[in-house]
This record gives sequence, C-alpha cells and structure tokens, in this order.
Amino acid sequence: MPHRQQINQEKIETNHQKLSWKQNSRYKTYANADSKRKKLIEEGNAYVKVRRCGPGGTQFKVVVGTSLESKNKKPKKDKGKNKSSKSKDQNNDTTT
Repeated sequence: MPHRQQINQEKIETNHQKLSWKQNSRYKTYANADSKRKKLIEEGNAYVKVRRCGPGGTQFKVVVGTSLESKNKKPKKDKGKNKSSKSKDQNNDTTT
C-alpha cells in the first residue's frame, strides 16, 4: 500500500486546456448563429462553435477559440520586496 505522500503526488494534475473561448455574438435562433459560425470559419478562424445560452437555453452564442500555447508566458518578477533588501545589502557592502 503506497504512503500518503505518494498518493498526493499522483493526484496533482496540470491544466490540459488548450483553447481560450471568447463569446463573439448572441442570437435568438440556431440558424442565425450557425450562419455566423460559417462566416467566421471562412474568414480563417479554426475554432468556432455555437453554444446554447440564455434563460432556459433559449438563445445561442457563437464562441471563438484561441490557442493558449501561442502566448509567450514570462516568469513573474518579484515586485518591490527584493529590491529594498538588495539595495540595503549593496549599501552595507560599500560601507565595510
């Protein structure tokens, strides 16, 4: 039987989401939403879908997906906290 630490490490999952979905427009009928979806596909959008929405699912929205992998993520920089401690260390080094 594996230890608790091993079980907890196995349960850690990463986010597997590959697209970010943004609403483009909203329609009262599926036919109108579908025609908008087809136009967006012709314009070069690879990821477009029609979703039911609104009260009781009476409306339809067209959503466009953009790839999350294409964004360049830069590591977060520490703001302010390390700068003050570094400047104090530098001042101490120059005085000794």
